[in-house]
Amino acid sequence: MCYYGTCHDEDDGYVCECEPGYFGPTCRERRDAVSVVVSKMAQLAIAICAFILLSESHFVTYFLYDIMVTR
Repeated sequence: MCYYGTCHDEDDGYVCECEPGYFGPTCRERRDAVSVVVSKMAQLAIAICAFILLSESHFVTYFLYDIMVTR
């Protein structure tokens, strides 16, 4: 018996072909999407770190230093 899928008869029983989002031998288990929540401050920190790490020169470092320290 397939709960959320199509049942296919075989010589030694049956096999379920599950609908999207379901799995298991009888398509009864639900595969829920996982979401990640990131705060605005964490997003900003990630963006700044990526900006610094991906820059090819030290201009970015000096630019951020100028903004954060001298102003």
